[in-house]
Formats: sequence, C-alpha cells, structure tokens
Amino acid sequence: NTAANQMAAVHACRTELESLRTYSLTNAVSPLTSGSHVFTNNLTGTFVVSNVNTWTKIITVSVPYTNHIHGKFSTNTLTTVLTSTLHP
Repeated sequence: NTAANQMAAVHACRTELESLRTYSLTNAVSPLTSGSHVFTNNLTGTFVVSNVNTWTKIITVSVPYTNHIHGKFSTNTLTTVLTSTLHP
C-alpha cells in the first residue's frame, strides 16, 4: 500500500543520511563531493551535495516509491546540513 511504501522510502532516506554523515567533508574521494550521486548502500535513491564552504555541505536525499492512490511514482526527499566545526 501507499503508506507502507512511503514509510519505507523515508526510512531509506534516513539510512542514507546516517551513512553519509560518517564520511569526510574534505576528502576528494568521499561521496560528499559536490554533485549528484547514487546511494552508497544497496537501497535505491539519489543524493545531491551542494558546497556551502569547505566545512559545510547541504545534502538532499531522494527515494521514489509507488503511490497507489494516483497510480504513479512519488518521491520522498530529506535535506540536511553537514558541518565540521571542531576537526576537519
């Protein structure tokens, strides 16, 4: 059903955000480089990284889900800011 699909999509967004927060904000091979990326885990979704400055990134994760109410796909999107204030 749609509610279960939507909740699974929210959970996938949160799982990816929890994973992304463990990566370096400054390492060039980190998935937190500016641009669009696919999820780093085995879930389906994408995330976009926008640089505010060297120590701050805006992360937006999106997961599509089947919406049976209107018979199409919908997308759950969560956005957060990751920042390193004490240690690079």
